[in-house]
Amino acid sequence: MTTEIKALIALLVLSAFVGYTAVVGWWFYADGVGTERARWTKKDRDDTAAAANQIVEHEAARRKQRTDYEVNIVALTGIYENKLKEKDREATALLARVRTGSQRLFIDAKCPDSGAVVPGPSTTNSDTDVAGRAELSGQAAEFLISEAARANKITEKLTALQTEHSALFKFCKG
Repeated sequence: MTTEIKALIALLVLSAFVGYTAVVGWWFYADGVGTERARWTKKDRDDTAAAANQIVEHEAARRKQRTDYEVNIVALTGIYENKLKEKDREATALLARVRTGSQRLFIDAKCPDSGAVVPGPSTTNSDTDVAGRAELSGQAAEFLISEAARANKITEKLTALQTEHSALFKFCKG
């Protein structure tokens, strides 16, 4: 064999080796890129699924909080309405007793001593005044009872609003 043929064979073998190495290298490179891409894609999918699960859990927790808040408000409303009805019943019963005369309203008053001379408008003599009680007229008693009932309703409403405000604050802070 001549040197030219040997050189040609060597060149062919070298070319085949380089070609084989290039093909194998490209195949390994492509496989490595694909593997890495698959790994990142899986990580992205896992992260997205975890975030979606957290969102679902958070929404479920907020729905439960809202339901609890609404149940609480309904209960508070019922309590408030029952207290108002009770206050109305008490006021109505008291008014009925005052109207029938079975209950009378009195106030403390300083009355002049019955044995003493009633002082004139310009002089006051507190030594002759005696502590006593004076009965209110029916009209005055009814007015005071209705005003007290109205004040009780306002107090109950304010208490209910404060309780509702606290519940709303807890819900919003949630």
